Amino acid sequence: MLELIPHEKRVNHLRIKYQGVVVADGIRCPSGRIEVRPREKYFPHHRTNRVLDEEQLRDFVLLSDVAKER
Repeated sequence: MLELIPHEKRVNHLRIKYQGVVVADGIRCPSGRIEVRPREKYFPHHRTNRVLDEEQLRDFVLLSDVAKER
């Protein structure tokens, strides 16, 4: 369900897709973690950028409006 899609032009940049919807953007850090920038439309109450590993990212995506409505 969770997909990390590399950005077409920017190195180390990602799009975080959950159930077919891009819910956040991210930058892959040298440590292997991802700096997550949530999109306002899907995270109206969780707008702070976060540095998460992939397991934490799966839990964070469940807070999105996309996860709540499905």
